[in-house]
Amino acid sequence: MIMIRSRRRNSLLISITGMGMAIMCLSAVPWKKPAAAFRSPYDLAYSPDGKTLAVSDRTACRLLLMDAASGKMLDEIPIEGEPTGLVWSPDGKALYVSEHHAGAVVEINVAK
Repeated sequence: MIMIRSRRRNSLLISITGMGMAIMCLSAVPWKKPAAAFRSPYDLAYSPDGKTLAVSDRTACRLLLMDAASGKMLDEIPIEGEPTGLVWSPDGKALYVSEHHAGAVVEINVAK
């Protein structure tokens, strides 16, 4: 993950994985400190409706779900392996997480 900040304080967040690339312009988004500290965030993915942000915290072996607008922590889900890549199902009810070293992809039901 790469964060680029210009002299005007506009930021561009870039996440590149083997599954693709996500780019987000943060210039209009006020920065808020997350409720929980990340040990080693690896990947991030917005839900199809854009309301939830999933973050894989690789060495903490957990997946964090955050409210995209407020930055509030919604859920912390322990993962057996080290979570890396993330992708949402088209309907936003499931999240697929690749587990480094475990050689597996886990489906997590995130429907409320």
